[in-house]
Amino acid sequence: MSDSRIELFDKAVKLRKESTKAFADNWLDYSLYTTFEFWLLVLLFFVPLIVVIWKIDKGKIFVIGFYGYSVHLFGHYLNLIGINTGVWNYPISLIPLIPSASFDACVVPVTYMLVYQWILNKKKNYYIYIFITAMLFAFVCDPISVKLGLLKMYGNVNYLYSIGFYLSIALIAKVITNVFIKLSNKKILNN
Repeated sequence: MSDSRIELFDKAVKLRKESTKAFADNWLDYSLYTTFEFWLLVLLFFVPLIVVIWKIDKGKIFVIGFYGYSVHLFGHYLNLIGINTGVWNYPISLIPLIPSASFDACVVPVTYMLVYQWILNKKKNYYIYIFITAMLFAFVCDPISVKLGLLKMYGNVNYLYSIGFYLSIALIAKVITNVFIKLSNKKILNN
């Protein structure tokens, strides 16, 4: 690689390091355990985990768990894109280096898991109920998060972007889960 390319890369790494330190300092000054928002995020982290352990269909635990993990993983990737491009960010966080640990790591995956479980058990149309869930997240949860100061959107971004975000997560998770179900049924995977 050319020297100028390495120098530019090193400069970008230094800027990211400085930015990360600024976020960590902000967290220490404004988010730590002394605020209502911090404790709300603690609840939003642990309560969904307790609910899913209590409510998950044990007979379908691996399919539902894999689906939830896919929601979590792809939600995290898409969220990072939003954060890194400056489309949105999280002024208050549970963990300073993981800005959306509570909502996008627990509330969204657990909600999608429970909706997916209900859809499987009741043999309902996945796309209709996931669309309704995405609408609730986009037009109820996100505005509440903005009002509480847990989410900040920048530029021309509005809640329609949120619908695309939540639907993309659900559709990617469904496709990945279906691929693995098909692979499992064809015995391609060795036990």
